[in-house]
Amino acid sequence: EEHGDCLVPDKYKTADGYGLGQWVGTQRQAYKGQNGGLSASQVSRLEGVGMVWEPQVAAWEEGLRQLVAYAEEHGDCLVPDKYKTADGYRLGRWVTTQRQAYKGQNGGLSASQVSRLEGVGMVWEPQVAAWEEGLRQLVAYAEEHGDCLVPRSYKTADGYGLGQWVGKQRQAYKGQKGGL
Repeated sequence: EEHGDCLVPDKYKTADGYGLGQWVGTQRQAYKGQNGGLSASQVSRLEGVGMVWEPQVAAWEEGLRQLVAYAEEHGDCLVPDKYKTADGYRLGRWVTTQRQAYKGQNGGLSASQVSRLEGVGMVWEPQVAAWEEGLRQLVAYAEEHGDCLVPRSYKTADGYGLGQWVGKQRQAYKGQKGGL
């Protein structure tokens, strides 16, 4: 009632010192058949108050829900690393974690998770996507102007800093930023 869910942190204690987090963890273990198991009545009562048996799954589903909302609002899944939603959800961190997991870090992602993320337009390599967007913008500029002599301060009609992007490519070509 107080927190709006049953995602009790492992070390959570109530105001009077009761180790609720530990108790919830014990119930989850019992549900999985450990520690003698739970009766059908106990399972029903716990589910009646919204018990979450697999908090990692619930957390992942919340992240996906937040990503879908972001994509609907922004038109893409290029979430900045430090982006937080209006309600404080650290979506940028969640997306970064998914990208790392996709690369085999943090335990990896299941095929179903990969499919669901790709279904909403997940961008696994944001740097590559950003470079491709810059190239797309440069091609459009060249078609319109007949050259690639983009002034440093030039921005496209939609506000894309093409002049800055081209400047970075020139610097990289000269080896000032480690090459392309």
